[in-house]
Amino acid sequence: VGYCYGSHAPGRSVSPGTEPYLAGHHMLLAHAAAVKVFRTIKQPDSKIAMVLNTEWYEPQDPRSPTDIAATERALAWNLRWFADPLYKGEYPSIMREICGDRLPSFSLEQKQDLQGSNDFFAINCYSARYICEDSAWKNFVNAPATFKILPFVWEVAVTKLKAGLAAAQQEATVNESSTQGMSGSVISSDSASKPLGGPAQPSGVPKHSWAKDSAYLSAVPLDSELTAMGWPVAHFGLGRLLLYIQKNYAPPGGIVITEAGTAFTEE
Repeated sequence: VGYCYGSHAPGRSVSPGTEPYLAGHHMLLAHAAAVKVFRTIKQPDSKIAMVLNTEWYEPQDPRSPTDIAATERALAWNLRWFADPLYKGEYPSIMREICGDRLPSFSLEQKQDLQGSNDFFAINCYSARYICEDSAWKNFVNAPATFKILPFVWEVAVTKLKAGLAAAQQEATVNESSTQGMSGSVISSDSASKPLGGPAQPSGVPKHSWAKDSAYLSAVPLDSELTAMGWPVAHFGLGRLLLYIQKNYAPPGGIVITEAGTAFTEE
């Protein structure tokens, strides 16, 4: 979200179709490089791993092919994006199919450095959600659940709105500048590449983004208890996530739950 909506550090929403993938790619490469150094100086029995974070996801309608596909995308963009390179040396095929060249590639040496760089599978998980296709009908059906969590995500929603407005303003600026340029006017590249409230972008606003690529809608059952963070209390999710990790990665060194739990306002 730091490179898509700009709601977290570094607060960028300039190239949401490319920068999130570049940032994630270099995080993985930095991890592999750090592990190399660590293993030359580590103390006996010391271990290292990249901690991943995800919720557990299940299709809202387990009979719906579109909900099942949306759930696969949710798992790919929230867990497999990093887990697959660490354990298989490649990004998930579904990400490559959707993102194409916007998703970076690993060299053979980088693949070898990544695989085996985790001494154990470290995972954070706080909740679980139902997933469905992001369609107008599903948004309508799940509107009550959306309103239920709105007080908790209001700040993020406002940030997303501002990012959208900034992107629209940037696109209008680029289009206007292009029109003026064709008529022979002199255009300052600086003035044409700075969206409102954001850093410079040299090539306009892409029509893709991390959120559009993954294209799923999360739903919260109306009878779910919510934490003070607005996250559903879903105790079953963690166990099912651990089974999924073991089945798909069988990580040497096992699985370590590095974060889990709930947060409630003290009464």
